[in-house]
Amino acid sequence: MEKQSENNISKKIALITILSSIFIGGLVATVFLILMNQPPLDSSAQSSTTSQEVPESTTFSQAEDISAEAENEELAKEYFEKGKDHFRQFGSKNHLEEAIQQFHKAIELSPNNSEYIGYLGLAYSYIGNNEKALHWYTKQLEFEPNNAMLHLSIGSKYAELGNTDQAFTYYDQAIKLDPNNALFYVSKADLFDELGKYEEALTCYKKAAELAPEQYENLYRTQKTYNPNYMSSAAENPSVIIDESPSTPKPSQPIESSKEENSTIQLLKNAIAEYQDPSAYLNLAAQLLKSDRDTEGIHYLYAYIEMNPSYSAYSTAAVLLKDHGQKKEALKVLQKALQEDSSNAIAYKTMLQQFSE
Repeated sequence: MEKQSENNISKKIALITILSSIFIGGLVATVFLILMNQPPLDSSAQSSTTSQEVPESTTFSQAEDISAEAENEELAKEYFEKGKDHFRQFGSKNHLEEAIQQFHKAIELSPNNSEYIGYLGLAYSYIGNNEKALHWYTKQLEFEPNNAMLHLSIGSKYAELGNTDQAFTYYDQAIKLDPNNALFYVSKADLFDELGKYEEALTCYKKAAELAPEQYENLYRTQKTYNPNYMSSAAENPSVIIDESPSTPKPSQPIESSKEENSTIQLLKNAIAEYQDPSAYLNLAAQLLKSDRDTEGIHYLYAYIEMNPSYSAYSTAAVLLKDHGQKKEALKVLQKALQEDSSNAIAYKTMLQQFSE
């Protein structure tokens, strides 16, 4: 009985082993058949599979580049801010030279930042290096081709370097971009004036006066009516007298068109006597200081400031006095400006520091 039972168990184990073998074999066969039914990978598919791994490394590389670029921009900004701190103290050449170094470092890290480039050009302009200022202004123009003020700055640099043809080209482009900006016409008029082309200059002054009468009407009237150069030009070319309206004051006495210094002073005094023109006061003060008549010149400068108590008046008067050796009077003007025009206190303090050195 026991022997029969053992035989039965042996048969069952054998059956299970056979079935397991069949099952595993069938499973393996099934997997084998599935694999056999798949088409083989060709070289292009293998290449594609390989290339799919590349974006992972490329993306990582790009991330590294982006991170490095961000770090460069941050460091460039730090250099730029340091440069601006020195630039604000433009009264000192040492500060300006340090600003230039910092701006160069910023541009090395961020070469396409037009603001950095513009500040570098301005710093070079402040130390009197017109060639380098022109170089960096022109570089900035590549990024800001429609910046009218930038065209004006480039034109001014060309004018200072004696290339008047290029100067007029950039002035005209500035006017084309912003035809309602009176300053562009005044800059062009000043260059015509330096070249002795008084008719063209007066035409530009008139246009400036039409666009900004509060700023340039007096300048235009004084040039047209009292400046000997324009008067002689007008006598030779009547068309120069563009505006003959009754509102334009005329001198009460005939004035000779003389280029003598004393005659110019008398012309300006006539202008002041005829109507209270701030620009006539300023021009008269400049002529008197130039003639070593300092007491009179200072008197008319203060009268000019009283008529036009603005940052422009204070700063212009201070610079004019300093340029004519009246440093103490220039400092007095700036001290007065600090008391009466606190809104521009930082600018006055900077000038005080500059003039005191």
